[in-house]
Amino acid sequence: MNAQVDPEMVNTFYFKLHNPQQQISAYVDDCIRSQIPLMTLDEAFEAKEKLATVVKQQARQYSTL
Repeated sequence: MNAQVDPEMVNTFYFKLHNPQQQISAYVDDCIRSQIPLMTLDEAFEAKEKLATVVKQQARQYSTL
């Protein structure tokens, strides 16, 4: 794989990836908040695996953009 850097996109990617831990954490929180309203309280406590799967799927789709 031979990746080329487009000089015009450097600032875009710098700001897009600035503080990635915080961005990833916020993204995970958003994914979870989007799923919780679809569940009862008991379902939410039981759905750790389902939520993890949803977060992984959405993160995979987001990372390929």
